[in-house]
Amino acid sequence: MSNPYDPYGNQPYQPVSGYPGGYPAQRSTNGLAIASMILSILGVVSCCFFGIAGAIMGHVATGQIRERNEDGEGFAKAGIIIGWASVALWVVIIIVYLLIFGRTLRHRPQPHPTDLSLTAAVGGVEEVPYGGACLGGRLIRRGVGLDPAHPVE
Repeated sequence: MSNPYDPYGNQPYQPVSGYPGGYPAQRSTNGLAIASMILSILGVVSCCFFGIAGAIMGHVATGQIRERNEDGEGFAKAGIIIGWASVALWVVIIIVYLLIFGRTLRHRPQPHPTDLSLTAAVGGVEEVPYGGACLGGRLIRRGVGLDPAHPVE
């Protein structure tokens, strides 16, 4: 028995012609572009190698986005910019480090000749820095021999 007030009765639903049957398909976001941005951010924080990888992945992702008509161009550009900026930052940090600490490594202060922190050899003669020698465990410095009354040259 059908309902007298139902204008359609028991007819199955049929879509009206002229209207699409759903939402249009969304464009997908390029995964390489997202990975590019993540690696580039890691490059700023940790090491420039991640920045190089992120920048290169950003360039590859940009080509894929244009080829495949995908979303994610902003992620790819951010990966490129942040990646190369992190490489430049780390290059500057390394140069400053070498300028500061490289100078101190090359110009280490030499100990003063009167520094008596020399090791003496037991038996025989051993050359020691600062122009002296050890003879039988006794330090002989230039100008002072075993007997201070007789200088050694």
